[in-house]
Amino acid sequence: MLGRSAKMFCLVIFSFSALARAAEAFDFQKIYDQVKKDEAVLVDLREEDELTKEGLAQGALWLPTSVAESRRDGWQAFVKRTKKDQPIYLYCRGGGRAGKIKTQLEKEGFTQVFNIGGLKDWKAHGLPIIQFKQSGKPLDRGHD
Repeated sequence: MLGRSAKMFCLVIFSFSALARAAEAFDFQKIYDQVKKDEAVLVDLREEDELTKEGLAQGALWLPTSVAESRRDGWQAFVKRTKKDQPIYLYCRGGGRAGKIKTQLEKEGFTQVFNIGGLKDWKAHGLPIIQFKQSGKPLDRGHD
């Protein structure tokens, strides 16, 4: 019989492998094409220090998790200007925060919200990353 620590370890490994499989199920090129045509919204949920180090996906809106969870002005502006049936693709570093915000958006009535994992998944598909401008503010879009 497995001890408590072993059970927790198995649960963590299972959760990470499930996130990895979920990211593989998306056609990242199709997502990027939809974003370029304004048919979908790509949202980077990482905090400013993470963006400064790693950049963000080209075309992504920046909505830090801290703003989304506190439902501050940036969150309210995002909810107000985004169509409830528009595809919304969320990513963070590894998918955990994206999962939380996915649930939050669904509670707000959004019907097509997808957790696509982390920036590493975007990079693994060879899609463009741009440098984050430190003067950026939430809801800025990542363009060249």
